[in-house]
Amino acid sequence: MEGLCSLIFLGFIGFVIYNFFMNIKGYFAIKKTNKIMGKAGDLVTDEDVDQIIKTLKGNIPNHPKYWNNLKSHFSMVNNSEHVSYSKKERLKNLLIKKGVHVGGIKLKKNRKEIKEENFEIGNKGEEEVKHNLNFMKVNGYHILNNVKLSSPAGRQEIDHIIIGETGIFHVETKAFKGQGKIVIDEDGNWFKEMGNKTSVIKNPIAQVDRHDSVIKNLLKNQLPGTEKFVTPVIVIATESFIIKGRKNCPVTVLKAEELSQFVKNYDRNEQLDEETVKKVYQKLNK
Repeated sequence: MEGLCSLIFLGFIGFVIYNFFMNIKGYFAIKKTNKIMGKAGDLVTDEDVDQIIKTLKGNIPNHPKYWNNLKSHFSMVNNSEHVSYSKKERLKNLLIKKGVHVGGIKLKKNRKEIKEENFEIGNKGEEEVKHNLNFMKVNGYHILNNVKLSSPAGRQEIDHIIIGETGIFHVETKAFKGQGKIVIDEDGNWFKEMGNKTSVIKNPIAQVDRHDSVIKNLLKNQLPGTEKFVTPVIVIATESFIIKGRKNCPVTVLKAEELSQFVKNYDRNEQLDEETVKKVYQKLNK
């Protein structure tokens, strides 16, 4: 019986000593983390986060003081423009595992990641429109994609130009992530609605007007008379978005699947003949 009590006592002492040293180790881990964050400040980077993750892999002291300290550090990391989303996610998961209450903090992407994501979404939208337009070639339409034209105001890049008997249509493509509504109010302002969240988006009209002016001036100088056949179109290329308030926009706004029929059925007093269509195509395809 005495032997059993001795074993229990020794086990208890061992447990206390182990926890003491682990707390000491955790204390120094917190201290090192404070040092890393103090040195980096607002310029904390992926490399700093890697060091923090490595430092915090062991035990950390079980005390609100240290948890709040780490939560504050995580907020700084999350707001940093120099830390990637994946590193923020790794640190957040580690802190949650350690008992730090950061679950309610929404992870933020930095500006570079947001820009790359928007570029990818835009490319995907343009590819969808390009795919739909390819089917118009069998009806005698000529399709140009990513057209770059020079002008006194600078180089302009136009997503798509469609040339056929019904006219010359230049297309500005807009694509969005997720699902929701594009709303154009009576004053011509553009909004994006997703669930209960509404945000202002840049009105594309100024950009479309620049493209319109460049194409018309080029054709007026090189193929006089054809400029009157130029028509601008804005296409929302995300299938999961609907459009409200189209009538409030001075430029026709369509979904991607509506574009080909709009072009084919466009009603003009006169049409372009086959020879003129080819000449316009050659002038714009430089």
